[in-house]
Order: sequence, then C-alpha cells, then structure tokens
Amino acid sequence: MKYLFLIGIVSMITLAGCSSKPYTAKQVILQNYPAGDSQVKVCILSYGSEFKMKLIDALAAGLNSRDISVTVDSISNAGKYSPADYDAVVLLSSIEKFGPLKPAPEYIIANNYSPKIVYVSMYTLFAAPYGEGLDQSKIDAITSASSDDEAVLKDTEKAVVSKVMKVLGIAE
Repeated sequence: MKYLFLIGIVSMITLAGCSSKPYTAKQVILQNYPAGDSQVKVCILSYGSEFKMKLIDALAAGLNSRDISVTVDSISNAGKYSPADYDAVVLLSSIEKFGPLKPAPEYIIANNYSPKIVYVSMYTLFAAPYGEGLDQSKIDAITSASSDDEAVLKDTEKAVVSKVMKVLGIAE
C-alpha cells in the first residue's frame, strides 16, 4: 500500500510538470535575409520551436551584420538545398526517441558529410545528436538545450556563428 501511495504521488508530480507549459510547434517558412551586394550565402534549415525561431532570428541578424545573406526554410525541405549552392548550410535539428530526427542525418549523409554543413542539435537529458547512421568521426555537432534562458540562446548563437565563420574561412 505504501508503494502505491508513492507511485501515485510521483505520477501526479510528473503529470503536473509535463502539463505546466504546453508545447506548440512553430512553422518555419521560407525567408530570405539579403545582405547588400554580398556574394556569401548561408542556408539555415530548421524545425520549428520557440527556441529555434529565436535562434534563427539571432543568427540571421548576426550573419547579416557581417554582410552575409541568409536563406531560412524548414528542414523538411532540406532536399531542395545543396551545400554546393551555399557557402554554409546550418541544420538546426531536434532529438526524438533518443536520437536525431531523420531529415538532419539523412541530409548530412546524402551530402557526404560536406564540410559546409554546420550541424546543431537540441538535446534532451537521455539523447545524443548522433544516431540514424551518422558517423561521429565525420561531423561535429554543436549541442544546446531548447531553453527560455537568454544566456543559452546567446551562447548557442555565438557557437553557431563562430562555426559558420570557420566554414567560410573568415577570422572572427
């Protein structure tokens, strides 16, 4: 009886915690952020979430301020974008069922681990950015929590911009 009581308490706490902030998916739509006469082009492909949408806005603004044009689209349209057409491609992926959602690893593998790909994975406690056949020795992942914390957003933006600049061969 004592154990049933404990199980009930744990279940109530878990359910209360899970329902405190409902998840609402955001739709990533095709957007272009031109930067003057810039010939440097970066593509950002992402899933929608509140954190990723804020990160996309920050990345686009940060890259535009460096005279870099940015195209943003849903990662579900990744097949329309080739690293050959861009100077860098940023994949903002997510974790589901202990591994990355399939479009990101499929894109990376289909493009032979192109050095132009910057892979960013939003993780959970029990998951990693590698899986779905990704060879960890061939691509680095920038990992971040999807968080309301502004410091996490700024740190993630800084890491992604730094990696993009490295891919572009531009010193920071």
